[in-house]
Order: sequence, then structure tokens, then C-alpha cells
Amino acid sequence: MMKGRSGEVLWDDTIRLGIETRKKLRLTRREFEEEADPARRWFFEPFVPKEVRLPGGATVAWETVPTDLLAADPAHWELRPEEDWHGFGEAPPGWAMTDPNKLTVLTPGFRDGAYDAHGVPAPVAAEYLRPNRILPEKNDLNSLLFLLTPGVESSKAPSSLTSSHSRSCTTRMRRWRA
Repeated sequence: MMKGRSGEVLWDDTIRLGIETRKKLRLTRREFEEEADPARRWFFEPFVPKEVRLPGGATVAWETVPTDLLAADPAHWELRPEEDWHGFGEAPPGWAMTDPNKLTVLTPGFRDGAYDAHGVPAPVAAEYLRPNRILPEKNDLNSLLFLLTPGVESSKAPSSLTSSHSRSCTTRMRRWRA
């Protein structure tokens, strides 16, 4: 099933699903950041660059880049030394990149390698998500890891971010955090 062209198509679809999920996370985060109440301006963040350089030299937000371009060019997943989004400081050029098939989500309270005054620890978020049938593979203090495989249906991954059920989960987490 994974050999030849059919395997390539399955994995390519999985990478594209992961990209679209990350984009939806960023867009949802933007919605929450527009809240009038500062205590409500938080949401989860995908662990990908904030901006990327396009072939023509323009720098744009990662989530605005066409999915085809993000799926085809590993440079858009690289941890560059001059960028602070990854928190690894002076990583040598070409040293590391994020894996498109491993969706790492940073929890609120950890941003650009530093801590905010308030946040939600990833173990607390993971324990909250499990009974709601959103299952991270593992977590550390500040992030949740979801493994993307060809068995993940496109109807399931983004729906966990945009469904009314997940919105009510987010609302309950906010009440818990307050």
C-alpha cells in the first residue's frame, strides 16, 4: 500500500492535511487575539516559522504561503539562526527543520522561546483533551505532539479545531484558567 506512486500520494495528502491544520490553527489564533478582553487573547500555536522567504525574496506569513509551495520546499520548515520562533538561538543554517508529519502545537503561555505571565501547561491541556477524543501522541511542559499518518482522515483533523465541540472545550479551558 505504501510502495510506489500510491504510497507517495498517501503521504503527500498527509503532509497537505498537516499544513492545512497548521494554517487553521494560526487563523483561529488570530481570531482569539482580536478579543477585546486581554485575558481572552490566547490560543494554541503551531510550531512552524512565523514568516518565510518566497523565491522572489518577499517575506510573508507562513500561513499565507500556498500549500503546494509549503509541501514542496523543505526550506519553509527550517529552524534558521536569525529567527526567534523556535527558541534554539543560533542554530547553524540547514542544521534542523520541523517534520511536516509531526504536528507540534505550543500551548498558550510559551511564545518565541520565552514564557508569558500566564499559560496552560501542556500536561493539563493533554489531560483535558483526551476525554474529548483529541489524543496527543505525547507532550512535554509546553507542547503537544500529534503524529500525522495516512490513516488520519481529512474530515477529522481540522474538525477538531473548528467544531463547536472544540470551541466549547476552549471556552471551558478559559474558564478553568481564569
